[in-house]
Parts: sequence; structure tokens; C-alpha cells
Amino acid sequence: MQPTPAPWASAATAAPTGQRSGGGSSSDAPGAPHPGGGSCGGGGLVTAAPWARPPGTAACPQHADGRAAPPAPGHKPPSMHSAGPMGHADLAGSLGMRPGGGGSAAAPPLPTVTPAMPPLAPPCAGGAPARKRIGSVSDLHRFLASPSCRDYVAFVLSLNDAVAGKKVSDECSVSAPVDALLCMLETLSRWVDEIPPVQQSLRYGNPAYRTWYMRMADSADDLLRAVLPEELHGRVAELSPYLADSFGNATRIDYGTGHETTFAALLFCLARLGLLTEDDRQV
Repeated sequence: MQPTPAPWASAATAAPTGQRSGGGSSSDAPGAPHPGGGSCGGGGLVTAAPWARPPGTAACPQHADGRAAPPAPGHKPPSMHSAGPMGHADLAGSLGMRPGGGGSAAAPPLPTVTPAMPPLAPPCAGGAPARKRIGSVSDLHRFLASPSCRDYVAFVLSLNDAVAGKKVSDECSVSAPVDALLCMLETLSRWVDEIPPVQQSLRYGNPAYRTWYMRMADSADDLLRAVLPEELHGRVAELSPYLADSFGNATRIDYGTGHETTFAALLFCLARLGLLTEDDRQV
């Protein structure tokens, strides 16, 4: 396997990794992406997370037939503590730090970079599952000075630049990989309709979210296989923890910037693998 720019980075894609708790298991598996050339969601999803879609909102019309997803034989969730990158402030808080003061140490600044798509990852048959590699202040400082961090920040800024001044309703070209990602999100959204809320008064969230999360985490490998071309299926084990940690925490029943950062890291990995290109940034 090729060496990576930083020892705390994901092996094949050099994406940053952290860790959040959650997880569970289920035997349900995802549906396949739409085989046609159209884009699921038409003008794009309107919610930041699939479980946030208001009740009664129509699902993707191309998947309105409600076809059942194939089973995932013997599949287990990536981990009860799935790995994924944390946001800067989120990670600093977890280490007892507060940006700009407070805690045991001030969080170091993010690197100043020029917006750009990341370099392609070196050829590799596959990688080990992403896991936590930042566990101390010194780890954090080393990561923030690494090529992995600079490439990741440049990627996020590049996505931001691509949509500056654009309207959600603006026309944009949807590539096959992006269409597959949208269909994956529609599958996750459809599962929200299949898992009714628990009729129970709680201060935070609804326990039904844990059922949804278990299904998603248990199906992460299959969801990614539906997005990746066959020649990249060897990367599934490495990427699935990023996907499983992108949609909240099943223990706390919450969703925050760290989870958003993790989903952006998943997109970063796909860009490093050449699946997403500059033409996909606006989508």
C-alpha cells in the first residue's frame, strides 16, 4: 500500500479522521441507484439531512414505486464507534479546548490555502477502515500542518466558490456519480418514511432515529457499492465509516457540524479517487 501524507489520515485517500460514538445493526440493505440517466431529486434535495424532510413530502419520483431493497447477508455495521473526521471546533472541544481561549489550550488555526480540488490518490487495491488517529493536542497540531488537512480545506473552499452567487434553482449538469449519490440520499430519505416516530415524549430527539441510524450504518457498505464503480469496490471498507458517521449520533440523538464535516470528508475521498471532478462542484 502506498504511504499517506500523514499517519493519522485515512490510508488510501488521506482524508482526516476522528471518531464519534453511535452505531447499531440491522439486516436491511439499501436500494440500488436509479439505472437511468436522470438525476434523483430533480432540482436537488431541499433538506440538510434525510431525516429532516417534513412528513408527507414526496420522495424522489424515480423511486416512488417503493421497491424493496435487497438484503445484506451477514453484513455488520462498521463499528459501534464509527470513525470520521470532526469539525475544527468540535474536535477542539472534545480535547478540552475552546477556540480563542478557555480549556486547557487554544485550538490552533486552520491553514490558509487556495481553493482547489484535491490531487488523485495513488493506485491501491483497497484500504483499511478509517479509524480515529487524532487523540491529543499534539496530534491535532500535526494534522493541521499536514498536506491532508491543507488539501481538505482547499476542497471545501473550492465547493464554496463553485456555488457563490448561484441560486438553488439554477440549472447544472449532473454526472453519473453525482446522480448515484443523490439516489443514495433518496434511499436514506425513503427509510425515514418507513420508520415512524416513536410516540414518546423526550427532551431531545425521537428514539426512532436510532432505528433509522442502525439501518443506515448496517447498510453503509452496500450503499457505497451502489455509488462506486466496480473497480473501486475495494475502497468500500475504508469509506463506509465516513458514511456511517455523516448522519448524526445514535447515542445522543443529535446532529452537528462534526457530522457535516464528515460528509464533506466523504466527498473529499470520492474526489481523490477521481469519482467527483471540478464539473461536479456546483451540484
